[in-house]
Amino acid sequence: MPVYKLSRETFIPRDIQTVWAFFSNPSNLARLSPAYLNFKIIHCSETDTVYNGMKIEYKVSPVMHIPLRWESLIEDVIPLRQFRDIQTRGPYKRWEHTHLFETAGKGVLMKDHVLYEMPYGIFGTMAHRLFVAKQLKALFAYRTAAIEGLFPAHHPSVP
Repeated sequence: MPVYKLSRETFIPRDIQTVWAFFSNPSNLARLSPAYLNFKIIHCSETDTVYNGMKIEYKVSPVMHIPLRWESLIEDVIPLRQFRDIQTRGPYKRWEHTHLFETAGKGVLMKDHVLYEMPYGIFGTMAHRLFVAKQLKALFAYRTAAIEGLFPAHHPSVP
């Protein structure tokens, strides 16, 4: 089965500490998800930053409002630099999302790299062609717009 790749870069006009504090806090995931997903964290450690071995359980409704449980394991945490969430249970056969943060000019360049595989053989491949690829593209476009709303370019700390 094919391994799909999705990459996105987003410039955030804030310092690395502010950006890291926001994106490494699991409670902010819902703020980056469109309402139709009905994203809800079911279980997560009571901490405001990711750590190696952290498990996050949440519920999403990506298709026809059907709720799905998704569990992620956080790995490869390097504070102020990167972390990876790996699906341990959920809708994909494989899902690995690496979040990278680099200081760039008067802000941070955030890079998202996702590797994923569809389940169900040829049916998964067809679903990917018909709607999954478009839905993921739309999801990351929404996320970019949400980030721009949360971190507008015209901010007192960024001339």
